[in-house]
Amino acid sequence: LYVSPSADAGNDGLSASQPIKLMADLFTVLKNYGPVLGGLWTVKLAASSAYDYAVTLDSLTAERKIVIEGPDVGGHPNVPVVVVGPSASTAASGWRFTGCNVNIRNVKFINFRSSASAFGLAVTEKGILETDNVHVNNDTTGTTRGGLGIVANALCVLKVRGGIIERC
Repeated sequence: LYVSPSADAGNDGLSASQPIKLMADLFTVLKNYGPVLGGLWTVKLAASSAYDYAVTLDSLTAERKIVIEGPDVGGHPNVPVVVVGPSASTAASGWRFTGCNVNIRNVKFINFRSSASAFGLAVTEKGILETDNVHVNNDTTGTTRGGLGIVANALCVLKVRGGIIERC
């Protein structure tokens, strides 16, 4: 499946020329292919700094891990060209995967700060999250603390390879 924030709403995401516009819509599409996803599922993200956030993929069962990847930038420590987050520091959160098996590659999460529990990327409820060259920079202003970065809780597995995590 393909995703690009510059796409037209209503695209099916089955080709690079018809990408899905929002991650929230992608998560809905994936669930509609269920209840169990067979085979290998790869989501290709277009280079952009306008990806939506504050979205959750809940309890999607897949035979193999779901791969969500931005364009290859040559691995760690090169900065991904897919950026998720608000343009200014806010208490919002990024992407959450509940009970899912997901690998995120070449994505940068920015500007999630915490007054409670904001995060860039999270896995919960017995999920598995692998990251490859995922960057998190919770740029803060004044006395505001940075967000939680990458989070795993409630009997999860978290594997982090490469990437740079700052101000979290």
